[in-house]
Amino acid sequence: MPDPIPIFPLPLKVGDREPLIDLKPILDALYNRAGYALRLDFDAPPPGTTAEEQTWIRQILTAAPDNSPAS
Repeated sequence: MPDPIPIFPLPLKVGDREPLIDLKPILDALYNRAGYALRLDFDAPPPGTTAEEQTWIRQILTAAPDNSPAS
């Protein structure tokens, strides 16, 4: 989870230039438009995460002013 989504070339037709696709801005925009910051319970740990992953998640959420947990 802590590694960013890599930018990747998108294969097209033979001979076409493969554009590089960066999914992070797309997912960020989707997250913001869908209002997930208002729907998700940031106080509850995501299911299936270890204590170490939960610590990392809490650090990320605390550092991000737009997505900071309420507590």
